[in-house]
Amino acid sequence: MTRTPLELARDIYLPGADLAAVFADERLLDSFTRRLRKRVKPDLIAGDPQNKLLGMAPGVDRFIDTWRDWISAWDMWRIERLEFHAGETSDCVLVLLDIRARSRTESIEMEQEGANVLWFEDGLVSRLELYFDRDDARRAAGIES
Repeated sequence: MTRTPLELARDIYLPGADLAAVFADERLLDSFTRRLRKRVKPDLIAGDPQNKLLGMAPGVDRFIDTWRDWISAWDMWRIERLEFHAGETSDCVLVLLDIRARSRTESIEMEQEGANVLWFEDGLVSRLELYFDRDDARRAAGIES
């Protein structure tokens, strides 16, 4: 039985996991990377399409390296809540995220709303876009706010 993009998207995320801790521990990062590789195309295009922070990175290794650099500034970075919505096209999923984080240098805690837009091809993520503005993500997914 073929799984829908919404079902596949739900299987990608690690709700409640501290991604700063995952990226700081080579064993956890290796496990996370293996898990990710099973769910994305090898030529995945991923990152921030508005180039506000990360830019777009081709390939899983480049995505992981970019995230490792970025997340090293955080002592804690955890997805607290997820919502999944079908995009305008059948291959697209909008994921709304509530994030709790603590900076490494100042130990300042913050909460941030964010969003991801995922596109699937042959049951795997082919493109992953990260957004800090949920309205921008909704527009990218073809969903009116």
